[in-house]
Amino acid sequence: MSIRINYNLQCEVDKRKCDCKKEPAHCHITRNGRRIAQVLLNPVMIKSGHSLDHNEINLVYDVVSKNRDELERQYNYNRDYGADY
Repeated sequence: MSIRINYNLQCEVDKRKCDCKKEPAHCHITRNGRRIAQVLLNPVMIKSGHSLDHNEINLVYDVVSKNRDELERQYNYNRDYGADY
């Protein structure tokens, strides 16, 4: 699952079950295909070490918060039934 945030930012959930079993539910923010931030889903919190500017942070919080339930559902599904590769 991926959600377009703006013209160059996208939110995506891990697809491999081994990745989903290692950490609490989260999504990744990508810029032009490169992962630049990790966002925990419950509670919604951007992990340190990201490269988002102030405006992007607010936008990411807004989009992830509005879609948190669906992102978490997809993450939990992938933890049990995701790809093995």
